[in-house]
Amino acid sequence: MKKELIDIWLRAKLLRKRQADKSRITSMIKTAEMNVRVIRKLPLEEENATVIFREIYESIRQLGDAKW
Repeated sequence: MKKELIDIWLRAKLLRKRQADKSRITSMIKTAEMNVRVIRKLPLEEENATVIFREIYESIRQLGDAKW
């Protein structure tokens, strides 16, 4: 992301700086990986497709949070 855009968002208070919490980041990554491993073991059926999608989406979102 462009630094200029981030600076604008910081000044407008649409974004705030946070300290990196390495233990939280590590925990989020481990949880996301574990969730995906478990979900991938489920057979893909119409009845559970939404749950599988939601859990994989949530894992990807957690990885994005950890990266940001």
